[in-house]
Amino acid sequence: QPNENVTECCLAIKYSGKDSLDQDHELDGHHSYGASALMRAWDSGKPVDPKHKGRWCAHCMCGKSHEIWARQSAPMKNWELLEGASADLSTDMPVTMRGFKHYLVIVEFSTNKHWIFYLKRRSEAKVYMLFWLRYAKAKFHALKNLYIDGGELNCQEVIDEMSPNTVHTNLAGAHEQNARAERGIGAINDLERTMRHAGGAPKSFWIYSTNCAV
Repeated sequence: QPNENVTECCLAIKYSGKDSLDQDHELDGHHSYGASALMRAWDSGKPVDPKHKGRWCAHCMCGKSHEIWARQSAPMKNWELLEGASADLSTDMPVTMRGFKHYLVIVEFSTNKHWIFYLKRRSEAKVYMLFWLRYAKAKFHALKNLYIDGGELNCQEVIDEMSPNTVHTNLAGAHEQNARAERGIGAINDLERTMRHAGGAPKSFWIYSTNCAV
């Protein structure tokens, strides 16, 4: 049975560990500051703080600038099946009844299909990543390019499984370099929160609304 104080605490405070909208903005998938402030207000039951209006994020501005430049300078790439995939974790969700508190999302580029794996510990992420890579190789062929960040998935086991193909690891704080998975997490969390809030479900039920979102 999870601790009631953990499952019912404000998501924004649980995410950041302190009253910092900048950290909540990053951990919520780089939504707009208005959206992050509104989600904080929903979780805390307090009105939106007016001081959060008009704020900006250097990573968001850099990512959007890169995206515009790429579209102007070159045509959009047509990905073939399993030519590329992106993976990332959404962490420190409220603990569910079965003890899950994180999830791994994998996005395949050509189909834009999202796979979700629920985790009790972050260390489990590499196990499911290896399972997915081996499943794709057995069913179709080996993945050619894997895009991850420098977290739990950046381990020797995943690199060995991908060999001789490439693992692309983004620089610290450069979220736009792993944009597919980051955007996938942001969209899933948006849908999950909306459905859960509209249905009046407790925060610890996020796993069920996430299933519906995917």
